[in-house]
Amino acid sequence: MPKSETSLRGGNGGAAAWKPVADRQTAPSAEALLLRAPEVARLLGISRALAYRWMSSEVLPVVRVAGSRMLRTPRAALLKWIAERTSPPQGGSAA
Repeated sequence: MPKSETSLRGGNGGAAAWKPVADRQTAPSAEALLLRAPEVARLLGISRALAYRWMSSEVLPVVRVAGSRMLRTPRAALLKWIAERTSPPQGGSAA
């Protein structure tokens, strides 16, 4: 297998140390249930720093992983949060 299609995974440095990139999970599923801050930022069109700040101050709905500092935002809760804060388009013209 060409090296361009593989990545080094540490270990003993032998042939078993090489694993195809396709076998690794390099990106989260498009339908991940729990989102990390960079994914939240991308969906909302905000900076990663702002996503982290909103998650840590619980402006956004979050799940705290017990025993760690990890925060995740449930996808469904984020979509609901967006819907609650989005006003429907106004019809007609302003006078």
